[in-house]
Amino acid sequence: MLPILQTRYQRVEKALDTLLESITAYNPSLTAADELLAADDDVNEALTSLAQHHTNYGRILSLRETSANLDTQIKTTIRTLAETRKTLQSIALPPSSLPTTTQQSSSEHRPVRVDELLSYAKFISKTTVPPTRTPPIQSD
Repeated sequence: MLPILQTRYQRVEKALDTLLESITAYNPSLTAADELLAADDDVNEALTSLAQHHTNYGRILSLRETSANLDTQIKTTIRTLAETRKTLQSIALPPSSLPTTTQQSSSEHRPVRVDELLSYAKFISKTTVPPTRTPPIQSD
């Protein structure tokens, strides 16, 4: 950005020098005045571009800060999740004390262990959704 501004300011300086030389020679040049106006327009355009650049840089810094905060939040959530998982895994019940549920098939009863049932529920939970409407309970 700085080289662009320097180039445009040099153009203004050169156009101003040319105009001043023509005025001091008592022969004002309209071409030099037009060149000075064009150079001034270029400087204004460069300053507008610089202001936009500055605004964008501020936005980038703000977005970086937001990103860092969200990264910290994600890391904290994952750590909490890992700690909770460790806690839940440390609460292991002895296999003999697990209650069993019976599943009735057409010909026989088969006991199902709780951990097996929970594992199956976890497996199907990705594709299962609860009903959107529950019918009201009718009292007789």
